[in-house]
Amino acid sequence: MRTGEGRLPRVSALAAGIVALGAGATLRGVEADVEGELHRRGDSVVLRVGETGEEFVLAPLTRKIQWHPRRKRLRRPSADERGAYRRLISRWKGEPRRVRIVGPVVESGAGQPMALEVRKFEWVRAPNGTAAPGRQP
Repeated sequence: MRTGEGRLPRVSALAAGIVALGAGATLRGVEADVEGELHRRGDSVVLRVGETGEEFVLAPLTRKIQWHPRRKRLRRPSADERGAYRRLISRWKGEPRRVRIVGPVVESGAGQPMALEVRKFEWVRAPNGTAAPGRQP
């Protein structure tokens, strides 16, 4: 789902839209699968996405969106998922690099870019066809 400008809608706008439908449903969260390029922005690492230039501030995973129906609660992140952000940052050399990241999207303050919590990632092949150095173990 994208806005007219090709950007991901704010999570709060999606949640309000679902409530407005009047079906009794609510939005637990949004998980995105986003491919872009890593950049440093001040003290933060951001993922810059394609043609729109939209940026997500990357953050460690705090919770999963997936539901455990039998236990009637959110699924707990695995140790691998909890460590994905740390591994990504430790393997990144600080230069622009393509990567695919999957994780929950979290709103920041008004006018601030949304955060993308890193649940898993994989390096993306460079445009010249050379292999990206290794996938996340």
